[in-house]
Amino acid sequence: MSSPSLSKMDNEVPLIQNTTNWIDFNKNELHNFDYRVLIAYDIPNKLIHLGPKKDGGYVIADGFDYDLLISCGISDNIGFEEAFLDRYKIKCVAFDGTIKSFPSNKNKMEWIPKNIGHANTGTTTNLKEYIQGTNKIFLKMDIEGSEFNWLDSMSLTELKQFSQIVIEFHWPFDIFRMNMLKKLNETHYIVHVHGNNYQGVYNINNSDANLMPINIPEVFEVTYVNKLLFNSAIEQVDKFYPIDKLDYGNNACRQIEFCIPTTDKLIYIGSSETNTKVIKVAKNIIFGHNMLNAQEPNWNDAFIFKIHNSDLAVTRTDQYHGWGQPLVIPIKHNTILVYNGLSHHYEMIGFILDFAAKFNIDVTIVLTQEDEYSWIDFYKSKYKFNILKSLPLQSELDHYLFVLLLTDDDVSFPEDYINKNTVCIHHTYKNRRKTIKYHLPIAPFEENIGLYSFPVFNYIDYDSKINILKTKNRPIISLIGFSRIPENIDILSMIDNLNDFDIYIINRSIPENLHDILPNACFFEQVSTSYMFELLVASTYVLYFPNNSDNVILQKNLKSISASFSLSFTTGCKLILPKEMNKFLKLTSIIEYSYGSKLKLDKTPLLLDTFNERERLVVMRDKSILDLEHMQMYFKCKRHM
Repeated sequence: MSSPSLSKMDNEVPLIQNTTNWIDFNKNELHNFDYRVLIAYDIPNKLIHLGPKKDGGYVIADGFDYDLLISCGISDNIGFEEAFLDRYKIKCVAFDGTIKSFPSNKNKMEWIPKNIGHANTGTTTNLKEYIQGTNKIFLKMDIEGSEFNWLDSMSLTELKQFSQIVIEFHWPFDIFRMNMLKKLNETHYIVHVHGNNYQGVYNINNSDANLMPINIPEVFEVTYVNKLLFNSAIEQVDKFYPIDKLDYGNNACRQIEFCIPTTDKLIYIGSSETNTKVIKVAKNIIFGHNMLNAQEPNWNDAFIFKIHNSDLAVTRTDQYHGWGQPLVIPIKHNTILVYNGLSHHYEMIGFILDFAAKFNIDVTIVLTQEDEYSWIDFYKSKYKFNILKSLPLQSELDHYLFVLLLTDDDVSFPEDYINKNTVCIHHTYKNRRKTIKYHLPIAPFEENIGLYSFPVFNYIDYDSKINILKTKNRPIISLIGFSRIPENIDILSMIDNLNDFDIYIINRSIPENLHDILPNACFFEQVSTSYMFELLVASTYVLYFPNNSDNVILQKNLKSISASFSLSFTTGCKLILPKEMNKFLKLTSIIEYSYGSKLKLDKTPLLLDTFNERERLVVMRDKSILDLEHMQMYFKCKRHM
């Protein structure tokens, strides 16, 4: 079926090659319908309802001036026209050739007993003769399918004479009818759509990969406002219909619920009178575990999802029955968003990059502070990821697989951004931000923690480590960390054969007296991350020697761990740790020591057990991340692609 070209000269009236009659559309073209022709725009004007709160009432944008009301399709209902003329004292011309007499009215409307069509005849008019000499017209049209013929007859210049249009479309689902909607979109913004509940709903599954399956009312009323009435850009907006206190059913039955999304970012569920609702979804999408309430974002109703082929079943699982609010599920990017608003904790990024690379997931990192030690440059040498200097818009955060905070004491992450898509790395024994529901503990701080994400990653393999150590004349013991090096360090009396080793002190700042206590040590202060890893890869041991800082007191009480623990495993070093600190970690490949005792260290220790334990820790790390509801839903979706 052919359709008029929208690229014609503006003053040229298209040749009529199609006529339409109510429900008789080309049903073979139903699934070619592109719902984006119904995307609404967020104009500054207030929307109001005029006329009966049933069939015959319409939603309009207030705040404009008109010089003529044209009403097409009257029957016996002029409630809208009366309400409009009470508000705007202008002339009204009404058209309807199907009635024998015009309803009595108080506003002196002019009735012309003609129907609307694509040509002027004795019984039809295309309105062209009635709109000459005016360009501030309000048009109301409900003409049972003939609206497409009329739109086909109008040029874009003529359409621009209408300041606002409310029009009821009847089954606009073949290509010709859809093109008439596109034509009207050339000159006007859609600001509202209302489903006519006298008719039903079509589930449309367009083959375009950019479009999701969607429910569209068979018949609906659309409100258009002329683009020439705005001096600034108008943004598109997701709208969920019906809108309370604005929309009313055409009859007493339940109103039709639907959504016209601006992008492919939402699955519209709507409400349900039963505890389970099944909708069709595309097979190539990933969606979240976090159901969103379009009107109340901080709700706590409980749901489970089940997917079978292209059917998504949503079931409410708490004590209540059904749900009344329009619900949506965010469609996800294949991306984890990592947030760090502090100048430290960069060592926590490595394990999530390693996890994401293993499972082919993208990562975007938000960094708001200066990366003083070039952690990001170091990570770029091994992993691919994107960098942002500020948080995305709040509305965008639900479309990541999850948003990972590197610590729960980072108050730079806004409180109102926290929701069910927020996950936080848990550094200590207590939750310092109660509004965050999902945590990844990095150690078993509590007895009931079965899985935890020890922040380790596979930086170097066993064979490469051994080959590097063979190139060293003497084995190396490294001490690392900002608060790990006490000024009264007593390593001389702790390691019996210390003279067999080189000592590396790697720290952001090094106490001056250490140069006197350890005159033969090598000191590395404020080195880059890449250089620190180079030093650790060359080391055989990492020695943790606690001081009396607040962090270390927590560690002694089994309520926190040092970053040096995970860095030692990441770089394939044998960790030397106070025995009391290994009570809850239960690491089997490390060397434990007691205070006051002496150690004699092997110059070429077996490191295979260190690498085997690192693999065990990586497997548990992955399991703890995969145990998140966000990732469980992710893999359910992947299995159905």
